[in-house]
This record gives sequence, structure tokens and C-alpha cells, in this order.
Amino acid sequence: MNLHKASIIMVVNESCGTHIDQAISSAVNQNYPPSSFEIIIFFDGTDNHYWNFLCEITSNIESPTIRLIRGVGDEGIGAARNNAIEAASNEFLMLLDGDDYLFPDALLSCSHVIRPGIDLVFSDWTKVDVFGNVRYLNNSGRIYFQLHKRFKGSIYDPLFYFIFILQCQFIRRSAFFKAGCYNPLMTVGESSDFLIRLSQISKGINFDYVPDALYAYRDNPRGVCNTKKELLMKNRLSNMSSHVKTHCQEIMSMRYFGRVQPGNVRLFIPEFNRKCSFFELPYVDYINKKIIDGTTAYKQTGELAHQI
Repeated sequence: MNLHKASIIMVVNESCGTHIDQAISSAVNQNYPPSSFEIIIFFDGTDNHYWNFLCEITSNIESPTIRLIRGVGDEGIGAARNNAIEAASNEFLMLLDGDDYLFPDALLSCSHVIRPGIDLVFSDWTKVDVFGNVRYLNNSGRIYFQLHKRFKGSIYDPLFYFIFILQCQFIRRSAFFKAGCYNPLMTVGESSDFLIRLSQISKGINFDYVPDALYAYRDNPRGVCNTKKELLMKNRLSNMSSHVKTHCQEIMSMRYFGRVQPGNVRLFIPEFNRKCSFFELPYVDYINKKIIDGTTAYKQTGELAHQI
């Protein structure tokens, strides 16, 4: 099987700290021919000392090709990723945050799955603490992806309500531009908007999933999820609500009702712009396509996880 040429895209700043060393090492040491991929490191910070640190740790790496680019500083993740991807040479993109790391087969596994008609491949991932100790495996993508395949384009598509594609995104570059790139005005939470637009460039299912952990997400106290949590949630909710209004006219707004966990899956429902007899804690029943009360949802969690 021919391997696809890929570019690993890393947008980094000072908040990555010394974790960047492990991130770069994981990219360099992929089980993939060095001639078949490059690493783009885009510095979106302002600290000259950290820039010099990046130059030092990449200076002795001869293969694969590493391109270190310095941006204007503090553009935000949306604009910075757009610039990094613009500079990429290859048709496929692997996104890697500077405080996380890839497992050795990340590129290989995603390259084997990508094919004509598929614009994005994602995988399971592990969450690690600041010291690299594994906290848990997140494999909820399996169920979310089944729901997406079944309900794409309807009000039940989970992509409208929850961004289940978080880590290890392997994206077709031409599709990235066709979808309109990231919103450069979004300094955080850019994926929630972009992934919906990416899914909509095709009427069919243009995503696929690898049921293995290929990515380690680090719970970095200095990372966006911890330092800009309120803005991150605000942007995500705004994006989802906007897309729901655009593509599902009967839905006027979206409200988060809490969560129920069948196989670690969170369920959300839209708030209709008309009077409804909602129970106290309503959820989407994806099996029967109806709104059910929270008690019933909890009773059905086991069945739901097995039937989907």
C-alpha cells in the first residue's frame, strides 16, 4: 500500500514549556519513511528566549525535514494554524499540539485508512497528566462516529452539539481549503466550527475513524483548556448554535442539559422554539429518535452502548 505524503502541523507558544521536546520527538520518531513526511513548527509566541530554545532543539534534526516558522506572535490558534498549513508541502495534515505527543504509528495508521472521499481520519486518544502519567483512554469516538454516520444532516447529528473529534486529526489539505480553513478571528475553540464545515463539503460520510489510541493529550495547567476555559466553551456553543440554526431551521437555539454516559458518551439535545412537554432532564434517545427523561436515559445507558 502506498503511503501518503504528510505534514505534521504544530502551532506552539511559551505555554508548551519543555513539553515541546517530547512533542517534537514523537513527531520525528514516527514509524513512517522520513522522506514521506515533514514537520512544520509554527511559533505563535513572543518570547525570544523560547524561540531560541526551539531553534536549539531542532537544529540537530536532519530527517525528517523540520521547518521552523516564526509568526507575528499571539495571532491565536485559528490564524496560526492557517498560516502553518499554508506553508505545508504535502496533501495530508496531522495536527499536533506542542504540549501533547503522538504514538509511533499515528501517521501509518491514519494513512492506511485515508482513501478517496475521506477528508478526515481521527482516532482514540489517551489523557495524560503534566508528568505524562496516563489518566484514562478516551474511546467514545466509536459511538459518536456511528451516530454521526446515521444522523448526518439531521438534528440528531452529534457533530452539531459536541465536538467528539478532538485529537489525532489527519486532514486532506485540499478539503481543508475547500471548507474555508479555520476562522482566523477565533483564538480558541476553532475546531468546533471548522469540523462542521468540513463535514458539509460532502453529502456522504467523509470522515473515518481508527479504533486505537494514536495521540496523548496532556492536561497542561498552562494550556488553553485550563486558562481560557470560559472563552473556549462560549465559542463552541456559539458555533454549534449558529450551525444548527443554519442547517436545521426548526431549531432556534441549543442548550446543554448535562450528560449521561453510555460507554462514556455525552448526549445533548436542541431546544425547540416552541412549547414542548420536556421532562426535567431531557436527552436525545438515538435509538427511537425521541426526547426522553433523565431517569429513563440512565436506565438505557447499557442498552444504548451495545445497540449502536
